[in-house]
Amino acid sequence: MLLHTFIKITSFIVLCAFIKFLIKYIWSILNNKSVWKKIENKTVVVTGALQEIGMEICRQLSYEKIKLLMIDSDREKLELLKRELEVRAEVSFYVVNFNQTADNYNIYSFLEDHDIGFLINAACSLDRGFETFINRRDDSIINTNILSTTHITHRVITQMVQRKCGYIAFIGESSFDLPVPFCALYSASLAYLHQLASSLYYELSDYGIVCEYVRYGSILKTRIDRKDGICHNNTKKFVESFLKTFGSSREIIPRFYHMLLHCIVFCIPQTIIGHLFTEIFGKKELEREYLERKRKHK
Repeated sequence: MLLHTFIKITSFIVLCAFIKFLIKYIWSILNNKSVWKKIENKTVVVTGALQEIGMEICRQLSYEKIKLLMIDSDREKLELLKRELEVRAEVSFYVVNFNQTADNYNIYSFLEDHDIGFLINAACSLDRGFETFINRRDDSIINTNILSTTHITHRVITQMVQRKCGYIAFIGESSFDLPVPFCALYSASLAYLHQLASSLYYELSDYGIVCEYVRYGSILKTRIDRKDGICHNNTKKFVESFLKTFGSSREIIPRFYHMLLHCIVFCIPQTIIGHLFTEIFGKKELEREYLERKRKHK
């Protein structure tokens, strides 16, 4: 009897959460055409253009009536990507190492030379992957996910406020509201981006600027996809959904599958999630440390 009641209550909670995201999704779909009209012939900036999601965004954006500005750290790869895309769109790029230039606000002054209608913050570092907080020895995650992203966003918002129009998307996983052992700093950086997007959404609404946090699958699901070799296909579908739904709310989950996954995980006690992640990621950390020691002794 108790189990039956628990299942019914849990199912109701999942359904309510799913409906909430579904309403946002439907509204975003209906409003998307007007969003695209506002950024037509304007510059769309994509940070992390060489990362998996960022690159797919650039490829799909090249079919739209926009000017594409890509930002990442590898000049040679950016040149190759530009040659691939410039047959369909006006493409330019800037070489920026987010980790090394995080403290230099002025390095992003080149953004003022462009009429930016849409900023997509897709640069996101997991650094060395799953690792104990004690063993983490650099600030790559803080520099890339927080400092650089904040500087770029501030530069872009300054000009958007003057024109009273613009869209900003922060793309990240849903793991920020879960306990993620061995990925604590990464998860915390996502929480920062989510809070930044949510707060700026209301702060800048009078200026016609929409800031949005775009969720994709949980960190566990993303790593499984990558391991099974199906991550590229999921990335393509995610980006397709993202470009059909952005620009209407402070937070969205563009894919139904990720929506349902998030709602189910939301109902699992965080104690269980914390212990489960500790078991899974702890083994990965031990394996990595073993391989590092093995390399040092060769």
